[in-house]
Amino acid sequence: MNNYIKTVCAAAFFLFVFQNAFAQVSKDTIVTKKNEKIIGKIIKVTDTDIEYRKGDEIDAPVYVISKDKVREMRFANGTIEKIAFDEMDVNKEIAILDKRSAVKLHFFSPMWHYLEFGYERCIKVGTNIEASVGYIDNYAFNLTNTRNVTSYSSTPHIQGAEFRFGPKFLFGQDFYVKGMKYAHPLKGHYFKPEVIFTSYTVQGLESTYGYNYPYTPIYSNLKINAVTLMINYGRQIILGNILTFGYSVGCGYAFVSSKYTNSLFNNGDATGNSYAYNLYTHLTAVNPPIAIAGTVTLGYIFK
Repeated sequence: MNNYIKTVCAAAFFLFVFQNAFAQVSKDTIVTKKNEKIIGKIIKVTDTDIEYRKGDEIDAPVYVISKDKVREMRFANGTIEKIAFDEMDVNKEIAILDKRSAVKLHFFSPMWHYLEFGYERCIKVGTNIEASVGYIDNYAFNLTNTRNVTSYSSTPHIQGAEFRFGPKFLFGQDFYVKGMKYAHPLKGHYFKPEVIFTSYTVQGLESTYGYNYPYTPIYSNLKINAVTLMINYGRQIILGNILTFGYSVGCGYAFVSSKYTNSLFNNGDATGNSYAYNLYTHLTAVNPPIAIAGTVTLGYIFK
């Protein structure tokens, strides 16, 4: 009798193990990119998601996992389907987020007699830092011959430099439709407060104000320094994850100082005051000291 009971118990145990092993084999398995195994029944596969049930019951809850988190699917019939990387897939977070910097050319700066380059770096998603430096020289970048001409001098030589920097806060970013996982860290609409330092010298200003009879010309240089607080709104788009194209408009306050090297020019002769209105990267008025600006940039993206 005892042997009979032992035999029945052993048979029941082996039957239980066999049924569980068969049930385990007959289920589908989802293997994630973290090597986690999800055992259940795959019921639907779409372009972006995998739907599955953990239990055998028809009313068991349906779970959804994104395909970009899955390495392969193992079906109960022994078929294995690997999730292939699509070169045309926009959900390449690693490749996109890895490129977080760009060098830029202010595209139309030579038309305004200066040359400006910038650098942008993503410090965290949604917040970038941007700085630019420019060299001012109306002789070196003389694409037109109509600027800074007064009745006292044909074209004075203007040389100097400018530097600006500020944080860039991205908002309303253009998320890709497929997956809705990320926005490019350099892409989107943005709000950027910045500080601009400008310093240049207008050389060889001439006047016949009449201090020396018979109206011998007198000459002077004009030194201009300015600090501008600017608020910009703009947008930057990405071209093939290689180039950036951006544009912005801005307004703010400019604090300008100007001084002639020849003190005679300060005694009633207004020659050169107009040079303080055009600060190359932006325009300004004197009273009130309102500044306006507009930029177009083209850049190259790198890590």
